[in-house]
Amino acid sequence: MNLYLGIVPFLFTLVAILGVGLKKSKVILSILLVAFFIRAGLAFTHAFIMPLPDSDADAVMFENLGWEWANDSNRSLFSNFTSGAFIYSWIISVLYTLTDRSPLMIQGINVFLGTTCVYLVWLIAMRITNVNTRVSGSATLVVAVWPTLNLYSALTMREAWIVFFSLLGIYYSILWWEKNKNIYCLMSIFSFLGSLAFHSGMMGFLGIYCCLILAKWFSSFLQNKGSSFIRQSLLLIILAGIIVFVLLTSFGLDKLGKVLNDGIEGVGEQQEIAARSRA
Repeated sequence: MNLYLGIVPFLFTLVAILGVGLKKSKVILSILLVAFFIRAGLAFTHAFIMPLPDSDADAVMFENLGWEWANDSNRSLFSNFTSGAFIYSWIISVLYTLTDRSPLMIQGINVFLGTTCVYLVWLIAMRITNVNTRVSGSATLVVAVWPTLNLYSALTMREAWIVFFSLLGIYYSILWWEKNKNIYCLMSIFSFLGSLAFHSGMMGFLGIYCCLILAKWFSSFLQNKGSSFIRQSLLLIILAGIIVFVLLTSFGLDKLGKVLNDGIEGVGEQQEIAARSRA
């Protein structure tokens, strides 16, 4: 294991926390430090002391596959690109190609994303509670110490990436709804597309978003707001194009594709086979 390389994302996260926290408030600084040290402590425990729960199957497989792809001289870096679960292995392969093999570095990146998720919850809570620091702090602290979120932010698993992009999409959605600026809408759509790249279930976000844009489109139409109607129409066209792209390319829809092709029973059989291979 490349120890020095592995420590870099942890140091970067700590510096980022101090930079953001000192500018914002002592409340969020304290919560972010708690979130970071819990996640970092778990990551180092797994790396040097003992394996964490749920770390002997997918976590090992994702990292090993990433290293295998990074050393595959017969194929180009982008030939292994995919969406769904194994996009995580592809990201690992890119990082290993550019640097060296270091599972601790991958864990550190997840710790950074997990800690960033805590900060995003703070930003979202401050928006929806009209800058109520007490309520926002309580909600953020729950996320900072929640065991499952801590665990999967410390392992070489894709969950931290899914949650990060989902929360980023929700945050920009709130900004779009408040400020009515199309740039926020586009950023939220592409954030949700990022979460979809890792998990088929995130397709629901795009469906909900389509309903929100339709609601604003109808509202603009009924109120005869010409400029707003044009903006919402453009957003609908863009979102429709993205949905068509996703459906035609099956981007992120690996599990849904299995359901459509094999049915529920076929997926169940695949899960049983995978479970036996991990045992």
